[in-house]
Amino acid sequence: MLFLIALSLYFFIFLGVSIYHYKHNTNVDSYYLADRSTGGFLQTMTNFATISSSFTMMGAIGFIYGHGLAYAYAGWMWTSLYILVWLIIGSRAYLLSKKNNWITGTDIATEYFKYGKFHIAASLILVLVQFPYLIAQMMAVGYLFNVFAGIDVVYGVLVCVLILTIYGFVGGVKTVIWSDAINGIIIMSVLAALFILLVPKALAQGPMLATLVQQFPKQFTFPGALGTWKPLHAITYTATFGIGYSCIPFFINRYFTAKSYSVMRKSIGKSNLIVNIFTWTVGPTLGLLMLYLMPGVSGGLDKVPPTVVFTLVPIVGVMYGIAIVAGSVSTADSAMLTVSSLLLKDIYPRILKKEASEKHMLWAGRICTLLVGLVAMAFAVLNPSYIVILVGMSAAMGAIVLFCFLMGPLGVKWVTKSASIWASVISTSYIILSLFGVLPKTLYGLPATTIAVFLCLGLVIIFSAVTQKVNKTIQSEFHDYLYDCLTPLDQKVVSKTTISTN
Repeated sequence: MLFLIALSLYFFIFLGVSIYHYKHNTNVDSYYLADRSTGGFLQTMTNFATISSSFTMMGAIGFIYGHGLAYAYAGWMWTSLYILVWLIIGSRAYLLSKKNNWITGTDIATEYFKYGKFHIAASLILVLVQFPYLIAQMMAVGYLFNVFAGIDVVYGVLVCVLILTIYGFVGGVKTVIWSDAINGIIIMSVLAALFILLVPKALAQGPMLATLVQQFPKQFTFPGALGTWKPLHAITYTATFGIGYSCIPFFINRYFTAKSYSVMRKSIGKSNLIVNIFTWTVGPTLGLLMLYLMPGVSGGLDKVPPTVVFTLVPIVGVMYGIAIVAGSVSTADSAMLTVSSLLLKDIYPRILKKEASEKHMLWAGRICTLLVGLVAMAFAVLNPSYIVILVGMSAAMGAIVLFCFLMGPLGVKWVTKSASIWASVISTSYIILSLFGVLPKTLYGLPATTIAVFLCLGLVIIFSAVTQKVNKTIQSEFHDYLYDCLTPLDQKVVSKTTISTN
């Protein structure tokens, strides 16, 4: 009951935030990108909170409980990799979006490759990339209600959809960013409190580390206690996650919300430093502490953290529950609005109405947000998989976005239109067919999502070698402009677009 009261208070606070921002959303740009005016603190916190979803509060801790530190080792490696990708891709995406007033990731690819009718297909692929992440957050809230309040998972998902829909429908991204700042503080505070409370309980029972090494030796080595993280699997999964995670569509939208180039870049470094401290240092420690204090928890790895907290430290149980909601909502609302923006900007005008007023498009965007929430809820209640697996699926498909839609416009000149189209369609189809069991879910010990990423890269290279190159004038508009902006990096003033790189 106390948890439900606290959740209701949490909900009404952010309902007030969304109502406050409602009147400031006067057009599509303000609704989806917060007028591209987000400052350093808010940009850092929205990055952190968007990353720190149910993945941090439940999935990662539970996976470390079950698999051991092999998963944490992989996490440190892929975090380092996606920071690098995020900095490189984000820098270029920000500059071009500012110049051209772009809103979605498909804007970048479409303007470069001139897709024509394939534009809608590209948008649908980006929607498919984002959906598993959105579903994972809803599942987390459903699990939370089940453990903490004895409420059926389906009803927990319904509550999550209600909160998300009101956030998105009323307040847009401005509400998301402000709520992310508060949610990020909640997440860090609760993880720190759990660490402070569980360590003394563990030390009171004797030498924790020595006991863990003796009783659970596989928790400290590859391939881990459950035998999953064999070298080939660990390396390829790490590469897939590290390359693709920062190209999941809601992060592409986050490139665009910062008020300056400097804010965008600095916030990436700051937010990922916080991630490494809390997700990959405090989180793994909590996973081992939970294993030491309560080994053998059943019901699935995602349910281990809330079960242990509810049993051992009920004093922070309510706040832990709110932190899970905070982590899930702060990610899912971003995902929901991103999918909504893809539907509105890339699909709606081409199918239903070619010309529309700004007011019409704003309300159409709100309706898209509502529809996205309802469709995601339908998938979430089916309980399709582990949270971590769903997040990994989105990350893998993010790599497809990078190779097919972003690498050409933002990085290299040799990627062709045909390669972009065929590689994205084939590799995405491979993932979908494997998900439904038509193709094997694993092959040679590797998950289908990982195989699809390397298949995609191979197809991009092969098709690009034998198909027509992008027009040199278009290449110059993108690549020469970026070269001019980024030379010397962080020093030059881009006079054409009034973007200061300082």
